[in-house]
Amino acid sequence: MFQINAAPLTDTGRKRHHNEDWTVQFEPQSLEERTQSGCLYIVADGVGGAALGERASQYASQKVLYEYYHNPETPPAERLGQAMRQAGNEIYQYAEEQGQGRMATTMVAAVILGDKLIVANVGDSRAYLLRDGVAHQITRDHSLVGEMIRDGSMTEEESLHSKVKNSLTRSLGGERDTQVDLFELDLQTGDRLLLSTDGLLRYATRREITAMLSSGTPREAAEQMVNYALEQGGADNITVLPIEIGPLMEEGSTIMQRGELASEPAEWELMTTEPIAPSSSITLPAARRTRRKQYTLLYGLFGGAALLTLVAVFIFIIWRPKPETNQIAELTPASAGTVIPTGAIDTVLAAAAVTSTDTPTITPTNTETSTHTPEATVTYTSIPTSTEEPLVRCIYKVEEDKIKEEYNEEFSEQCNYEQGIGWLDVSCIARIILNKQIDSNDIESYLATVTCADAQPCSYTTGTYNAFDGDVLVFPEIYQNDCNKAGGNVYDGTE
Repeated sequence: MFQINAAPLTDTGRKRHHNEDWTVQFEPQSLEERTQSGCLYIVADGVGGAALGERASQYASQKVLYEYYHNPETPPAERLGQAMRQAGNEIYQYAEEQGQGRMATTMVAAVILGDKLIVANVGDSRAYLLRDGVAHQITRDHSLVGEMIRDGSMTEEESLHSKVKNSLTRSLGGERDTQVDLFELDLQTGDRLLLSTDGLLRYATRREITAMLSSGTPREAAEQMVNYALEQGGADNITVLPIEIGPLMEEGSTIMQRGELASEPAEWELMTTEPIAPSSSITLPAARRTRRKQYTLLYGLFGGAALLTLVAVFIFIIWRPKPETNQIAELTPASAGTVIPTGAIDTVLAAAAVTSTDTPTITPTNTETSTHTPEATVTYTSIPTSTEEPLVRCIYKVEEDKIKEEYNEEFSEQCNYEQGIGWLDVSCIARIILNKQIDSNDIESYLATVTCADAQPCSYTTGTYNAFDGDVLVFPEIYQNDCNKAGGNVYDGTE
């Protein structure tokens, strides 16, 4: 039985406000349990936006840990795959029951059992094995870019700059009964493993991972990897888990238990989404701490300036001259309120209820919000609205630069959109650009009817519901007026 040294480390990154990554580990103290089940290490990257992704990754990690150690009669590899599929099914079912839209997580898990290594993965979180100074990727990415690398149409270096690198083809919770890839290898003293989310992998090639995983202790290697990702931009949450395989234990050695085996997974409603204890207790290098202090100071200055501005506006409103009574009497009922087209009101109200993601997930629009009765103090005219226009099949070309210029604020607020990511959530295009009101129960079925235009370049697939720069798509059941306003055209099947 090998001595094991694991050093998990997670960081929110520079551009995220919350951490959707999760990592757990359990090294049994009981020699019998360790001989029977081994040590389990998990890294997960949630997708779904805000707390949805955090809950998915946390729940899946705790569920897999619980199921793996509570079913010792099943062979370890089979047991690990079953636990991951079960976690994915429960996330999928919860999202359906709660009307949350699609919430999911990637996962890579490793079991060290004697001199054997069992690795399982779904999504684009990876496992590497460092042996004889070279890092080898164990897992296969379940992503569009991963498929392109495997079929030879893209190199690893090209994938780092690909516009479709965030497009997953498989995830836990994204569909029922997800297929889990399993790998088994023999371990040797001196081997090092790395489990990592794409917060690091989006920047680092295999050569760079080899260099960082080889340097120093596992803790030092973890800090170097996180700092490297931050220096490259830190556009995503970063979680790494280096594991060093040490010499064999001497007979009679004391085994220390590390990690906590949950008695049962956390309840959804009671689940907190704070970083886990092992990650929150890690001290980052002094340079990183200094940067955080600087950011805290800047946020404080900005916050103080904003507060002073609000106070000034409040004073101005209170002390500004009041209009004369006879001026109010001269107003007619039609001009007393703000006249807003109904279509615009529907868009604003629907937008307030939308939470989308920065990864390929779909969040339903709460269409009940758009039927809210206007306040009595506002007068609405009977001007024509989009609902009076005929429904058409609208052909629309996705141009990222145009969307950034005209809809950047709406996409940033409602879809967690990042400029330059290369792909766009098709539900956001339909709702924000084409003003399509989609019922929460029908959103996925509607997106499956969106197609590529005939004889036009297009890489849109209904499996991920993401469009890419240059795609020419056909959206059914769009009001003609909304189609024209967005710069689209009525599709006759020949364009």
